[in-house]
Amino acid sequence: FGVAGGLADDLKSGDLVLPSRVLDPDGNAWSADAAGLAALRRDFPDTADGTLLGVDAAVTDAARKSELRAGSGAAAVDMESHHLARAASEAGLPILCVRAVADDCSAALPRAAMAAVGPDGSERPLRVALALLRRPGDLPDLLRLARASGSAVRTLGRVGSAGACLGVGLP
Repeated sequence: FGVAGGLADDLKSGDLVLPSRVLDPDGNAWSADAAGLAALRRDFPDTADGTLLGVDAAVTDAARKSELRAGSGAAAVDMESHHLARAASEAGLPILCVRAVADDCSAALPRAAMAAVGPDGSERPLRVALALLRRPGDLPDLLRLARASGSAVRTLGRVGSAGACLGVGLP
């Protein structure tokens, strides 16, 4: 449950992605829980399907997104789902990924955005401020990314609110 980068041309910021499959960088794949997926799709029929590609480093430019799309056929990319899918599989548990697109396939992530999150997932706002002092030209792209991420978070909020009544155990 979180945000992803769009790889497919038809995905835009805020679009919901309910992948039927999660793929890791090594080509391992896990299928989503069919019952949970069907329940979500009943309430959210206008969603992207297909594959969610997991990567271990942020995809920061449109050219790399295009390469990943061509190589995997995935609709979207994130850095968490493949790890969770692997762990769930090893524990014998079903998986269900719910992602909303933050940055579409044409969007490049500004360098200042890369300073925002530490290796442990902690937020680092002072690092972003320092990065902007060094690269003030990143500000317009950083603001665009903030708006796009806000759209994705609003989408996730709608899904999260509906999840309690779907019985699929969403947070």
